[in-house]
Amino acid sequence: LKRITDQIMNIRKSEAGEFLLKVSEGNIFTTLENLCQDVEPLGVIRNIKVSYHFNENEENIWYDNELIEIILLNILNNSLKYTPPGGSVNIKGEFVILETSDLPEMSPSPGKYLKCSIDDNGIGIPQDDIENIFNRFYRATNTKNERESKSGTGIGLELVARLIKKHKGFIDLKSEVGQYTSVVFYLPVEKKHFLVNELKLSIADVTIVEEKEELDIIETPSKPTQTNNTLPLLLIIDNDEDIVELLTDIFEKDFRIITATNGEDGLIEATNREFDLIICDLAMPKMDGLTFLRNVKTNPSISHIPVIILTGRNSETQKILCLQNNADDFIDKPFSHDLLKWRVKNIIKNRSNLKTKFTKTLNINPVEQETESLDEKFIQSIINLIEKNILNSELSVELLAAESNMSRATFYRKMESLLNESPSVFIRTYKLKKAAQLLKTGNLYISEVAYQTGFNNPKYFTKCFQKEFGISPSEYVKSLKTPKEPF
Repeated sequence: LKRITDQIMNIRKSEAGEFLLKVSEGNIFTTLENLCQDVEPLGVIRNIKVSYHFNENEENIWYDNELIEIILLNILNNSLKYTPPGGSVNIKGEFVILETSDLPEMSPSPGKYLKCSIDDNGIGIPQDDIENIFNRFYRATNTKNERESKSGTGIGLELVARLIKKHKGFIDLKSEVGQYTSVVFYLPVEKKHFLVNELKLSIADVTIVEEKEELDIIETPSKPTQTNNTLPLLLIIDNDEDIVELLTDIFEKDFRIITATNGEDGLIEATNREFDLIICDLAMPKMDGLTFLRNVKTNPSISHIPVIILTGRNSETQKILCLQNNADDFIDKPFSHDLLKWRVKNIIKNRSNLKTKFTKTLNINPVEQETESLDEKFIQSIINLIEKNILNSELSVELLAAESNMSRATFYRKMESLLNESPSVFIRTYKLKKAAQLLKTGNLYISEVAYQTGFNNPKYFTKCFQKEFGISPSEYVKSLKTPKEPF
């Protein structure tokens, strides 16, 4: 937890030493659940029951994903640190409506808030410490655990409180020595609560458009009065204003659209937002389309974004160069509207098929395979890394990100964009399917299979196996007499 927190802190600090608030629209309960799943193994190691419950709600709200990580991970770190073996930590999240009378002074306007509570039955905090714990430089020393460990508490509750305040929220702490500690924080989640410069126009986990029979694109649409922030994000790069306007008219019903007039500005946009598709002209000032394409497809952070090149040269050499540099498609000018729409539909469909290939039909025998795209090669390299480290109980998102020469945040976004699930879930799914394969051989005990797939605790392995396949490992072994498998 400390390593994760320190990494995020280093990324988010500005020159002034403050954290920059950048909220985007997404499903916060998915983020919170992923974080809790990452922490669960630590609870098992310490014999502390970690449980969590979040209201089932698919509604997207506005929040800063990285600040949420820092806040929740450090509160959980403190709870686990000061809860003895045999104890429990419970996390709960829900949306609440707060009126002015419910809010402390200097809070944003009333409205919808996230309420997140973290409760433990640990050693508790003395009342004198509670009154000062959010003061800078104050350090509680009256607890047994504190005397035994002088390593500190990550970034500390004082800075956690400041980060919550940065997110325009507030925190409440209650505790009784030897009984419990309860931390509750509230964060506003409506767009109206944030300044324009605090809004990040991309979604933390963009949803790929599901395959439809048609794109349902209106040929001559009227401009929408309101942007649908759940739509995928399209970047159009062309110095011809008429072409930009035409493409906008074609796609504005099905995409949120950002435009740039040259490859240089387009590259800045591509690296700062999370695009689902890029349509780029070949001939442009400052940076031409081919140079832009090379920059995108050689940058691991954004190489997964499909790029369609528009060209008016009708040159076979130029088309070959585009394909050699991994263009996903190219269209000659002047182009047919219907042809372009169908090309886009097929690219979106192929991305959806890629998700299915590497999630629902995950291959647990990673051999050298012929792959057709950079995305497939990237995912296959991650599978090979997982297989190489299958015995390592410390296998984590951080390790895979480091091996891929990416920051954790960049790696996380790329994996979610390609697979529509978090990398931690992908790792666990692979390990469990590998475990099922080993159990099928009949040569190993369940505990041996657990250790050979990187689970230090057979009990936790059984819990994960049951959750993944719907039956326990022992039940699965018994079921091997029939041809039915759990996946």
